[in-house]
Amino acid sequence: MLIRKTMGLFANVVRSILKEDRNNKDNFNYKSIPNSNFVSGPVYVYHMTNESNLKGGLLKTGWESYYNSVNSYGPGIYTTIYPSFDPRANVKDEQGRPNPTLDYDGGSSRYMARRIIYGQKDNKGGGIKPAIMIACKTTKANPFNGFIVFDEKIAKELYHNMWEFRNQLKSILGYRLYDEISKYKGTIINQISDLSYRKMYERGEAAYMVDKYLCNDVRINKKIRGLIFHGPGDGFVAIFRDYNALEPFAVSYDCGHTFKKIEVEETYEEYNNNNVDIRSALGLDRFFYPKFDTIKPEYWKILKDVPFKYISSTLFGNYGIVGTTNNPKVTMSQYITTDNRKDWKWNYIYKPLINNGNNYMAMTVSPNIWFDEISNKWNNNTAVVMKDNKLYTIHNNNGEFYLYDGKNNEIGNLKKLTDKDLILYNNKAEKDVIDNTNNEVQTQNQNVNDDNKLEPLEKRVRPKRKFGTRK
Repeated sequence: MLIRKTMGLFANVVRSILKEDRNNKDNFNYKSIPNSNFVSGPVYVYHMTNESNLKGGLLKTGWESYYNSVNSYGPGIYTTIYPSFDPRANVKDEQGRPNPTLDYDGGSSRYMARRIIYGQKDNKGGGIKPAIMIACKTTKANPFNGFIVFDEKIAKELYHNMWEFRNQLKSILGYRLYDEISKYKGTIINQISDLSYRKMYERGEAAYMVDKYLCNDVRINKKIRGLIFHGPGDGFVAIFRDYNALEPFAVSYDCGHTFKKIEVEETYEEYNNNNVDIRSALGLDRFFYPKFDTIKPEYWKILKDVPFKYISSTLFGNYGIVGTTNNPKVTMSQYITTDNRKDWKWNYIYKPLINNGNNYMAMTVSPNIWFDEISNKWNNNTAVVMKDNKLYTIHNNNGEFYLYDGKNNEIGNLKKLTDKDLILYNNKAEKDVIDNTNNEVQTQNQNVNDDNKLEPLEKRVRPKRKFGTRK
């Protein structure tokens, strides 16, 4: 009888929970969110934005460097480890005094971020309304791997007896690279180390110097994957350089006091597996304009060994588009334009090769040949390209890329082909074939359809990533 009664009570509880979840009317308190595991995960963090960015951006495309505006500590997803009113946040005001509620009720802090909150929006009545807060959890094991941490407690959990700044840097970079950069960045490293011992709420300056003076080296930028610090205007900050690191699961309309569950179309595991932010993965995100996909002129010399002046922020399927030019044109707004198309050459980045060392050209479909035009879509593992007014197709055969002429004749493996090989092939073909028409291109066993036509780069639509609310 007792068992039956217990089972009946359990069934009632389950039905109640399911009903509440189905209706999605009840909010839950921030205290209901589990404690974070800073070593192995998951870690729970909070991101401020406005509501339009949630519904029109994040839930449709996820986080991307494309939407990342200028930030004080470099590119990435800016979060706090606790809501600032949570005592665990250790938030301080500009005098170093505990001040746990300023960012909720307007307060009196001179820091704008604390008075009106990131992502403020117009309340249509003329006033300022606080932004929404998105609760997120990390999706990967060892979520703070590669992070520089200016919080002693977390630093000791992650790095143990190597928790001090210099030793963190050695662990992340490796001793060989650390010794190399110490020769010309030793003074900066010493300054950052000194700042890391200042009052907790002042260590944002150390984080700022890491970003500005260390991460301007491509090798370092690629290895440092985030920052953790305390700031008087920001609270307990965690910045993630990996744009696939976080899964949003709830939203708050009262600055973090209560939350409502976020529903999405597909699991974030699938989302993460199918999407890569190219520039971030290459360690080049800070050196390119997010909106224009072109290199910032001030980094031309620093990136002299990087062959790209254009990198699409997201993948078109398994492929990203890269471009280069020896004659970059700079607009009045100080960014490189691709309008001078005759001066630009194009190639593809292949997703499975993105993390393949520091040889950027080895990550491309065609390491030795740049094309005048390329299609933005691949159909049946095939893409259309143009070079010297001739149309070709590229076919992906299990990760090996082969080039075909206009009559679907194989020219060779693009890993080995060079510009010289292509010239020799065409010269021979012109001698052997009288009717040399390359106006129409055939793919293997079918004609190229309209989806594969060459479009001006400026008119190419950025791919939409399936990550949105259920209907």
